[in-house]
Amino acid sequence: MSDRLFDLRAKRELHSGFGDALGRGLELALTPVLFGGLGWLLDRWLDTGPAFTIALVVFACAGIFVRMWIGYDTAMRRQEDQVPALRRRIAPGPADTTSGPGTER
Repeated sequence: MSDRLFDLRAKRELHSGFGDALGRGLELALTPVLFGGLGWLLDRWLDTGPAFTIALVVFACAGIFVRMWIGYDTAMRRQEDQVPALRRRIAPGPADTTSGPGTER
């Protein structure tokens, strides 16, 4: 029974991962297109050439980058907090910096 429960949880996590990836992909593709379209309309209305189009596409790409960076950092911190003993074991303490391979004289 527990194997079946584990299998269902694994499938749910897999499907959730696919949904998250699809959402991020659509966000990555559509946000600059929408901002570029808005910039193009502003450029036509104000007769400014491609200035607003370029500026808004760059702004959208920078915003997506920052959003994904913050999301990644938050997910990694959450993952690290789930295994605090592993983090303490991997990170060298002050006493561990002088011992180990390559430190012999």
